[in-house]
Parts: sequence; C-alpha cells; structure tokens
Amino acid sequence: MNPLPDWATLGLYALSALCGLSLIAVWLLGIRDRRNAGFATKRLLRRHMSARAVLQAKEIRPSPDRDKPKKK
Repeated sequence: MNPLPDWATLGLYALSALCGLSLIAVWLLGIRDRRNAGFATKRLLRRHMSARAVLQAKEIRPSPDRDKPKKK
C-alpha cells in the first residue's frame, strides 16, 4: 500500500541523489578555496605586473604633460 506512484518515488530518489551530489561538490570546492586562499590568481598577477611595468616606465621617462604645471 504505497501512497505515491512508482514514477513519483523514483523522482524523489533522483532529487535526493542530485541534492547529495551538489552538497558534495560545494564541500569539495570549499576545501579548494580554503587551500588557495593565500595565493593570487593568474589574472591578478598579470594586472599587477603590467601596473608595475607602467610605473617603471614612468620613472625612466616621465610624461611632460602630467607632471609639470601648465604655464600661463
């Protein structure tokens, strides 16, 4: 005497399995994020390096328009 049809029971089992797999995936990604917490991403490193290169180039050859006040 089952109150649910067979297809509904199968659907609930599938939904439970999907929720369980998603919880495991979130847990594994959380472990990975905690492990990589102290390191910068490649994109951030590239941006930092390009900003450093711009600053070094400005030290070598300063821009005359921005650094000097305009004469009247």
